[in-house]
Amino acid sequence: MDIAIRGIDSRERFSGIEIALGVVSEKGEAQISRDGIFIGGALASEKFRGIGVGMCVNAKKTRGVVMGGVAGGDDLVGVGIGVISGSNHLRGLNIGITTLSLEKMEGAVIGIINLIGKQERSDYGTAEARGAELALLGNYTNGTATGAFLSGVFNYSSTLDGLAVSGVANYNKGARGVQVSAINYTSENLQGVQIGGINVARDCMRGVQLGLFNGCGEDAAGLQIGAINYRSGAPWYARVVPGFAVRKKRETKAPTPKS
Repeated sequence: MDIAIRGIDSRERFSGIEIALGVVSEKGEAQISRDGIFIGGALASEKFRGIGVGMCVNAKKTRGVVMGGVAGGDDLVGVGIGVISGSNHLRGLNIGITTLSLEKMEGAVIGIINLIGKQERSDYGTAEARGAELALLGNYTNGTATGAFLSGVFNYSSTLDGLAVSGVANYNKGARGVQVSAINYTSENLQGVQIGGINVARDCMRGVQLGLFNGCGEDAAGLQIGAINYRSGAPWYARVVPGFAVRKKRETKAPTPKS
């Protein structure tokens, strides 16, 4: 095992315990491989296995624990802890004021704001979150969120498959599972349960809504329990129902062929 204390380390490979101001190559490029324990200002490496502590700790492939002001890597397997803790692909635990996973998260993230996925112009993002997210303010997933998502203010994902609990609002384009918040909203499909003050399944609803106000689209089958229950497209006498409403799927009549 090597033990090194230096200002700048420019070697391509190192194994052992290292205390350094920084780890870079002579050309300023990331190092190929670091194994062991690193303590210092900045670490940039192609591969890192071990424990890294510094102002900035980043490696393309990280296996272990990284801690710093900015901590993470392209492919992080293990634990990342930092003011900003992020990766393209996380398999493990991320803890930070802001946690970021650009492509995929498998595990758990804890932060003030948790961001999964890139900002894209498409209706549905391509990111994927599988596991648990805990946020003081909010969880944002530009893609599919599978698991449990808890926040003080909001949860957003293109598609929810699991549980979303927040203090103010849950917004999903499609949801299969349970939404619990003051305001729950799905813009396309709901298959599951909404519990809150205001519940809205704008287009399609298959499940149960429990709240003060419940609203659903014309394509609905399930129960609404609340002070005001609304279904768009229903006959005037069934559009607004107080207390308890059973919504049945409406059958469309085939057009009569012309003779």
